[in-house]
Amino acid sequence: MAHTLHPQAEDATAAAAAYEAMVHTPNDPEVIASYAAFKAETLAQWAAIVASGLTVEFHDGGHNYPNSPAMFADMANGHLWTYLTDATDAQVPGGHPVLEMITPDLMLNDIFRAVHDVNGHGVSGGSFSLSGEFKAWTAHRSMYSQAALVALWCETRGQSAWTNRHADHAALPLKERPFATQKAGKVPAKLV
Repeated sequence: MAHTLHPQAEDATAAAAAYEAMVHTPNDPEVIASYAAFKAETLAQWAAIVASGLTVEFHDGGHNYPNSPAMFADMANGHLWTYLTDATDAQVPGGHPVLEMITPDLMLNDIFRAVHDVNGHGVSGGSFSLSGEFKAWTAHRSMYSQAALVALWCETRGQSAWTNRHADHAALPLKERPFATQKAGKVPAKLV
């Protein structure tokens, strides 16, 4: 699925500002439709990853990778650690579509984290830096339909741009920057 990337989509400062200004509106019909497509397509990608033989294990913080090369090396050996969502974490507001339980143990957010590590970072070789996150988003974007792109932008590009380029903390070292609160909302078309 090839989607033309608007030139302004590359502007991380604009993306950070848009994410900051975006209102969390998970019940908006357009947002619901985008997350429905995103869910279906993410689960199809998840099924393909499981069928590929990659072993994905979920953890609650004890197996975070120190850097992206460590994650890539683990994936090359047929394994991936993925961080589980803490449903009580204020970073994911109630009513967010990614909090939907897909299995008794896994939320859509958990499954998407694994899928994005494989089909975003793994495919692109993009690190966890701002430019690496952009590469991962761009690569993964090509695997989703137009209908799912707003949700994908919210879950990837918007959050990473806010963490890395928001004026309040862009100058801080990466390890000191706050993570963005996950929001589901409308996004300017030129950024998606």
